Amino acid sequence: MRNYNLIKVALTKQAVLEVDETCIYDRVNNMKYCWDDIEEVTAIDDILLLSMYQPQGYVAKTSAIKRFRIYSKKKKAFRIDLDCVKSTRKELVNTLDDFSIRAIEIQQAKI
Repeated sequence: MRNYNLIKVALTKQAVLEVDETCIYDRVNNMKYCWDDIEEVTAIDDILLLSMYQPQGYVAKTSAIKRFRIYSKKKKAFRIDLDCVKSTRKELVNTLDDFSIRAIEIQQAKI
């Protein structure tokens, strides 16, 4: 399914990774990660790791193979492959920081 989505994204010329003040949308894996649920974002080489406060809700949305991988390795972090993202790691991390700060400001304004 991942390869199909990657080809579909390439043919339709959509962004592989979309980030805004509400979520990070990984089009290749068809997953949205809301900023409210993200505990920490780290980038290691060409992998973006998202540590979630409650990963169970996201695990329920993924396929059985992905659930097995997550639970068998006992990881709480979701991985996003950055091979197809046209950005340097520094630019990406700065952008993620900006949006995460904006998400916090929006959340605090609601209180």
